[in-house]
Amino acid sequence: GKAVPGLVAKLEAHPDAAPITTPMAVLVDGQTASGSEILAGALARLQRAVVIGAPTFGKGTVQKLYPLAEALKLKLTVAEYLVEGLQRVADVGLAPDVALEPVEVSDARTWVASAATRQNLPPLTPVVRYVANERRDLAVELASAVLREAETADRATVLAALRVQAATVARAEDFALQAALRARAIDWSPGATVSPRADVELRLSEPAVAGRPTYVTATVRNLGPALRRSLVRLVSDAATWDDLVLPVGALAQGGTTTVRVRVTPSARIPARSDDVQAWLEAEGSDPVRAGSGRLDVIPAPPLHVAVRARLVPTPRAGLGRHDLVVEIRNTTPRTVDGVVARLDFPTQSGVELVTALSEPLGLPASGTARATLVLNIAPNGPLDALRLRLRVTDDADREVEVPLVLARSGAWAEVAPPELTVGPAPTVARVGVLRIPVRARDDGPLDHLRAHRVAEIVDRRRGVRRVTTERDKLAWVPVRTRTLDTVLEAPVRPGMNRYVVVVEDASGVRTTREVCVLGEP
Repeated sequence: GKAVPGLVAKLEAHPDAAPITTPMAVLVDGQTASGSEILAGALARLQRAVVIGAPTFGKGTVQKLYPLAEALKLKLTVAEYLVEGLQRVADVGLAPDVALEPVEVSDARTWVASAATRQNLPPLTPVVRYVANERRDLAVELASAVLREAETADRATVLAALRVQAATVARAEDFALQAALRARAIDWSPGATVSPRADVELRLSEPAVAGRPTYVTATVRNLGPALRRSLVRLVSDAATWDDLVLPVGALAQGGTTTVRVRVTPSARIPARSDDVQAWLEAEGSDPVRAGSGRLDVIPAPPLHVAVRARLVPTPRAGLGRHDLVVEIRNTTPRTVDGVVARLDFPTQSGVELVTALSEPLGLPASGTARATLVLNIAPNGPLDALRLRLRVTDDADREVEVPLVLARSGAWAEVAPPELTVGPAPTVARVGVLRIPVRARDDGPLDHLRAHRVAEIVDRRRGVRRVTTERDKLAWVPVRTRTLDTVLEAPVRPGMNRYVVVVEDASGVRTTREVCVLGEP
């Protein structure tokens, strides 16, 4: 019941200042959150600006950190932002005056804004769908054109100019989109569809291997009236497949067509099977569910390296300057490309990173590559040992985390993460309990093994994909030997179950593996 320190109920910016007579436009999108939403909303509600872009994130809350004990804090929501006129934005977001829907048309991925985005717009909100590319920013172009035309700074005048300009741009962009899709043999000519019905069969054109591109193919059979400006959108709890768009265009009643889109699953994904829904969207109608399928991913081989590192003073370059020489050894019989060594921000005082990221290196099979990073150590910095955390990644985004304890004398420190094998385990199992074998090996004593189950909850409100996780601790096994063989009792619940297993050695070096199991009743 007490007031929260540091919060101000209402704040007016220079209430006695002379009014600014410049027309204004505020650009927003799904990442516009919290204070930026309030600023955009205040300028609109006070009749001082128009808003262009996409519905905002909908943060609108204030959190404070309360220290409870050493290394323990409570993060508590203590207040809520309200736009001028007491309009809420938390879990609602702010709607633009003109909405922009970018469309990416390429073999790599075809994307258009989610249908949920339009559902969160007020009726009659103008929508400009346009072909996106890296060389243009349509929001900036549209705002610039409108502000040049606006005769006064009041919102009503600027808004009228915005709607006229948006209609002109929308017509031009519609022709450009038709041409871009025509080049892919897709008829995107305008027209409405009433009560669409279709059957969609999903499959992969070849087995999906994590880290490698593949194609998702959809065979669409039209069971209802002729489709116009139609597309298939995939919905899945797995980010790999979720919100993929396969444009269909026009399709006659009873017609059948096959469309596809390229996708590259992350190299970090373990073997998994995902249920995927296919939704049909067509101009002038609500989305309808048209099919489903199960798509599988085969895991990529894990990145496994050993690291040697040492500090070398370089006094000619300046007081306290040191080179961190890192030797990375590939412990697998496979060539690894694009290997990068990166240092986390130091936790010890008196240490400054000068070069924290190496150039990409090629790592031959069972071979070694060397990288040099640069840092400064102040006179009041660590005197005996320097503690750093190094991350080694490759061009497929696989990562190994290596803690380094480096002697100031320049002696070599060697680190080899433990070997960890989890499984074999099925990618689909009945609800119940699954026994998963686990094996760990190291060149020195292991310290412990821990495991937990992760449940991912996907929220798609307002067209923004948000994922929250819930973790259940499954096991903590202390180890004092170099090897460990055990069995993980893994509870399988309906939906996707992700199990994370971590083994850590006596020096704090750890290896992580994941297993995904789709639970079926």
